[in-house]
Amino acid sequence: MATTAVPSPSSLSATLSALHEHAGLAVAKGTGGAPPPPSYPPSPASSSLARAVRRCPSLLALSPNQVALAAAFLRSLGLDASDVAAACAREPRLLGFGVAESMAPVASFLRSGRVGMRAEDVARLAVSAPTVLGLSVARSLEPRVALLERALSCPPSSAPSPSSPSPSSSSGAGSPPTAATNPLLAKVLRSSPSLLHLSLGSGEETLAELERRLPDARVRSRAIAAAPSTLLVGAARVAATLDALARVASPGLNGDDGGGGEEDGGGGGEEAEERLRRLASDLVRRHPALLRHAFTGPEAVLMPAADWLARLLSVETGTETAAAEAAETAETAGTETAAGEAVETAETETAAARP
Repeated sequence: MATTAVPSPSSLSATLSALHEHAGLAVAKGTGGAPPPPSYPPSPASSSLARAVRRCPSLLALSPNQVALAAAFLRSLGLDASDVAAACAREPRLLGFGVAESMAPVASFLRSGRVGMRAEDVARLAVSAPTVLGLSVARSLEPRVALLERALSCPPSSAPSPSSPSPSSSSGAGSPPTAATNPLLAKVLRSSPSLLHLSLGSGEETLAELERRLPDARVRSRAIAAAPSTLLVGAARVAATLDALARVASPGLNGDDGGGGEEDGGGGGEEAEERLRRLASDLVRRHPALLRHAFTGPEAVLMPAADWLARLLSVETGTETAAAEAAETAETAGTETAAGEAVETAETETAAARP
């Protein structure tokens, strides 16, 4: 049976010192700079190093040179010492991703013309979502960027996607970024970097639902740009949100009420459903940010608003209908005075029922 090599005390001490010196993981005070043993609970001074090792014990298998190279690359992105420490504390595995194997290709891809992120965007991403630097460009980033390009109706990019940058470009900030082919894509990724971890299967289903419910590509892309996290919530939540928006836009229309009645020929449930779809699309066209309710949950605001509007409309409609029926009955009997009294009675009764 194969055994795992245990680092010698000297190499372990060198690695811990490198984690402190290069990655900024704090050591306890009063130890002369030597990394302390983990404490439970960790003291404020030693918590970053102790917690990093507990969360990612494989850090102890890294060589001091690996730690130094990873930290130097992060600094080349524009991170200062406190940023490097924050990124490593947030995701200790970052130090083991490998510069040439992972971090440099990812940074190069994000700054390429296809994505168009700025150097400061990549630096911010390294602190807020450091796991992105460990993703595979070919297997993870390119398929997700392609899905976002489709969602935002971006034109096909002719810019090459770097998969293996030269050693001269592996510094991360050594060369200027290529001009963005699709500036909207970079803007969306700046506001919602979690889209780079989007589940492709769920994202495809959600986008298909958006394409079905919002067939106008310009309306759809503007809505997604205003609420990019919508792609993370799933197709069912998107459908519920658009249904609720349609109810808000026309609280008197119900998709299963059999259609528009006698006046428009009773077009059936399909015609009413299509009208609901058009209402929701028109509302999103005028107010793209309304799609954000898909992320917060349509049941929080939209559905109560639609129910309130429907109740209000039913009271108003009930008053008018009762008055009209009373007038028609009285006029049929040939008594205009009775018609006026009937109208007044109907209005009084329905006004009393109004909330």
